[in-house]
Amino acid sequence: MKGQQELSRSPRIAVLGFLPWNDPARDIAVQENPAAIVADRTARELAEASLPSAFVPVPVSDEGIHKASEMVRLLQSEIIVALGQTKTEPRLERFGR
Repeated sequence: MKGQQELSRSPRIAVLGFLPWNDPARDIAVQENPAAIVADRTARELAEASLPSAFVPVPVSDEGIHKASEMVRLLQSEIIVALGQTKTEPRLERFGR
């Protein structure tokens, strides 16, 4: 078990995952989004391992990423892990402060 001083130095982690979504134009209704399921579980397991972390749900909408960004700012997260899938090739992005 980590000591209290070590815990206070642990980085705060935000794990983002896209929520279920609908696209009526293509008759698509996603009831469960694997990205959200995995992000939630990952954040819980990190917290159980004494790493300060939180699941940040990302609505699939024009303002969804802005809402998630605001939550990351409020949580003062130092590490951000974003899970999801797009139509483009997989990529790893790194942002610094």
